[in-house]
Amino acid sequence: MSDGYTWGQDNAPTCTPRATMRTVLAELAPTTDPGPIPETIPAQDPPGISSCELLIATVLNCVCVELNTKGRPVCSCAIRHAIQWPSMEGCCECDSPGGVGGVHGQAWARFQRIDAVPSSTALADDTSCDQSVQFVFDVGVHRCVPAFGDENGGPVSPATYTADALALINDEAHIRRGILCCPEPGYGSVLTGWRWKVTQSLPLGPLGGCAGVVVTVTATGVQRIGIQ
Repeated sequence: MSDGYTWGQDNAPTCTPRATMRTVLAELAPTTDPGPIPETIPAQDPPGISSCELLIATVLNCVCVELNTKGRPVCSCAIRHAIQWPSMEGCCECDSPGGVGGVHGQAWARFQRIDAVPSSTALADDTSCDQSVQFVFDVGVHRCVPAFGDENGGPVSPATYTADALALINDEAHIRRGILCCPEPGYGSVLTGWRWKVTQSLPLGPLGGCAGVVVTVTATGVQRIGIQ
């Protein structure tokens, strides 16, 4: 696993050399503030955290750093709980002091489901009660788009429709890159041995002046809980 998580390696983008989470995210930090960037995941797991918690938080953090440092900054990054896609309200607003200069959008992650791995034994370790699982989650972004017309009351132009559609395709590329280039944590983490891949991408909206894209991630590993 010295090269990080390599599912889909043939189609993986060229990534920043992988090291510990702390080191790589420090290298990606911008010299100027493009908007809010979430706190980095510590090199050591917080006590009591589970593999799935740490994985979804780690991947979302990588995606937000990718968006905020590569020209597609967002105003917020959050893990959202929703039976379907998270609500889109606020996608045109920036409540953060960093949200200036036309920056808009919300990046998010959503737990979809956790399944037992059929080919594995019920327990990976009878002494710890850890189990091999497949963890499916979504990472997406909501952006502000014209809802009913331009600012002068006229119809939305074909050029505007095209620009917004292409921008969301660009968002998908950055989300995918953030997921596939996310470096593995240090040895001994509850994520040791986990692998993940992108399984699909879908458009969202438009709805009420917001539209977006969602990327589904399928990960496999042993669901562990860090030492309390």
